[in-house]
Amino acid sequence: MRRVLTFSIAVAAVTLSAAAGLAQNGVVSIDLVTNSLSSESLFAGRIHKVHIRYDFRACTPPGNPPSYWIGSNGFEIYSWDGADWGYLKGSDGPLVTALPTTTVRYRKHMYFSGPAWSWSMTANRGSEPAPGSSGSATRAGYYLATADYDGTGGFVGGTDNGVGVILEFATSEVDLGRTICVDTCGDLTVWEWACGDEQDFPRWDNGLGSTGPRCWDLFSCTALEEGPVEDSPASTGCTCCDTHVGDANGDGQDVPTIGDVSALVDFLFVTRTRPRCLAEADANQSGGPYPSENDVTISDASSLIDYLFITGPLKGTLRDCF
Repeated sequence: MRRVLTFSIAVAAVTLSAAAGLAQNGVVSIDLVTNSLSSESLFAGRIHKVHIRYDFRACTPPGNPPSYWIGSNGFEIYSWDGADWGYLKGSDGPLVTALPTTTVRYRKHMYFSGPAWSWSMTANRGSEPAPGSSGSATRAGYYLATADYDGTGGFVGGTDNGVGVILEFATSEVDLGRTICVDTCGDLTVWEWACGDEQDFPRWDNGLGSTGPRCWDLFSCTALEEGPVEDSPASTGCTCCDTHVGDANGDGQDVPTIGDVSALVDFLFVTRTRPRCLAEADANQSGGPYPSENDVTISDASSLIDYLFITGPLKGTLRDCF
């Protein structure tokens, strides 16, 4: 859980409860979560991206001379029952990539494990993603801090509101029924925004209106995809498509290959072997988010052939999953 740390000659740590009188005009919150079944469930065996929103709209606008907001926030991922998150990779969201070149960004990946049971930086001074779980006591973390030494750049108070950080991790179907959580972490860095001599300790919202962790149970779509009509993916909002279409042979590769074209041709004209994920095989998405076998046609094979050999991957695009 978060601890509020204030910049001073001696950096002092205090808990949020002790900081009740401090400004909390800004908000850091969980926004979009990819490959989720509900607000509390994730599709296992997928790559997930948790979008963290930074909201400066209630913070003081730049003055005269202008002074912009900079700040620091840390996050962690863990599983109390030992589910593996595969890795943790943090990246800048659109709000941070739009910052001026004068704004310095400090990004670090960390991991918490034995035998010392303390936080350690990953390789290349924290630039490498943090490893997955090796047990219920392990954690992985990421922090972003920004600074501007000449006062000409930073977040704009009264205006800036958007995704600042994206946390990416992967789940596995071997962990079905287990739980993965994302929360703030004050052990990694300070939790504070500053603008000149003003300080703000932004409020944390886990996306559900709470200041606690956001946890998800791991759920499988496989049984639904192969089950009876009454348990169809459409009845649950379940889809096996991951990121974008094209993985017709179900090998899990993010970019289609000739193997995917071959799988479509085999299904259409040879053995009629059903693709593992119809939503991936329906490359032109003629069947919407929950296609049937009838929606997988020669047009889908043509779409992949165009992407691979005619327009080409450098100029071509694949449709995103619904």
